[in-house]
Amino acid sequence: MKRIENFGVFVDVGLEREGLVHVSELAHDFVKVPADVVSEGDIVQVKVLKVDARKKQVNLSIKALQEPPQPEVTEEEEKSKEYAPAEEPMPTIMAIAFGQANLAVTPAKRKRPKRRRRNRRMDDVVSRTLKVGEQE
Repeated sequence: MKRIENFGVFVDVGLEREGLVHVSELAHDFVKVPADVVSEGDIVQVKVLKVDARKKQVNLSIKALQEPPQPEVTEEEEKSKEYAPAEEPMPTIMAIAFGQANLAVTPAKRKRPKRRRRNRRMDDVVSRTLKVGEQE
């Protein structure tokens, strides 16, 4: 650690600029004062989150390398999970309405493309035109 500020800590990562570990990336728990978690001169492992060459910034994280804490489960919660009856999902208003109307939901039918009827007169005109073009 190079220095500690209210918004985070600066870490020497061997570049021309120091990297910043924001206060939100120090630990999984809420950190109000960074000095509560780290001290100046500490050696810490960090993960690089983002490098912005234009702004010459390196964003780092300590908590990304730590396991997230497991929530503590009380004995009462464990017992309630063991003996809780499986609940069926409540039907929606539409499902109730369909049930009362005794209607079955069917999938929509696919529309077939309409076949064009060949216009025989047009066929005759086209064929005569082609024959005239061949004779000339």
